[in-house]
Amino acid sequence: MSVARESAVGFIGISKKSSGRVREHLLRKGFSSDLCASVVSGLIEDGFIDDDRVARTIVTSRRGAKAEGRFRLRARMIERGVPEITADSVLASFPADSDTITELLRSTYKSDGQIDLGRDEYRTTVSKASRFLVSRGYSYELISYALSNFFKEVE
Repeated sequence: MSVARESAVGFIGISKKSSGRVREHLLRKGFSSDLCASVVSGLIEDGFIDDDRVARTIVTSRRGAKAEGRFRLRARMIERGVPEITADSVLASFPADSDTITELLRSTYKSDGQIDLGRDEYRTTVSKASRFLVSRGYSYELISYALSNFFKEVE
C-alpha cells in the first residue's frame, strides 16, 4: 500500500487532483482496484484529495467570458474525475443558467443593456451567438430567450 500511496502523492504533488484522476493514475500504474480505492480513501481522509475544492475551482474558473451552462460544467467536472454527487452538490450553489448566460453575453458583447441591430446584422449576430452558446452547454430554449432579450432587431 505504501508504494501505491507514494505514487498517488507524487502524482498529486502541489496541484489539486480529484479522487477519480488519482484512482485512474493508480490503475494505469497497475495497482488493483481495491488497493486504489483504499489509497484514495486514505488520501481523502488525510486532506490530500478534496473533490469539493476541485469542483469549486472548475466552476469558478468558468465565469464571465468563460461561462458555461450547468450541463457543460457538470460534464467538465465528471471528465476531470469529480464524483457525480459532488458535481451536483457544487452546482446546486452555482447561479442559474439564465444568470450565467446573461453574464456571458454582457462580457462577450461588452454591453450591459439590449443591443439594437439592423436586420442583416441581427440575423448574422444571433446565428453566431446561438452557435457559441450551444458550444458552452446552454439549452436551445434558454438561448432563444436570452438572445431575444439581449438583441433587438431595428429597421
